[in-house]
Amino acid sequence: MIEEVALGRTDNKPSYANLPKIKVCKSKKHEGEIELCFFWDELQNKKLKLHDQIIQIDSVITTNVDQKQYCDIVQNLEKGNAKIIRFKRGKKEFDYVLN
Repeated sequence: MIEEVALGRTDNKPSYANLPKIKVCKSKKHEGEIELCFFWDELQNKKLKLHDQIIQIDSVITTNVDQKQYCDIVQNLEKGNAKIIRFKRGKKEFDYVLN
């Protein structure tokens, strides 16, 4: 069973850029939610905070997911197909572009 996944695009970048930029996990406090559980301290990640809720990845709504749906999401992310993640923090929503 997969509990977390790290994401980051690495097309045509030096080998040190192969490190994941962010990591997403199943929320331990809110069943059915996916959240941000790690990110590198770099300019691209400036607006992120730990435990920001992930509500959408590209066109896929990620709120209230069960274990099978979560595994499907993780597999899609691991393939590098995701381009935009929509986060929610309180009432504020914002997009994060994977690159």
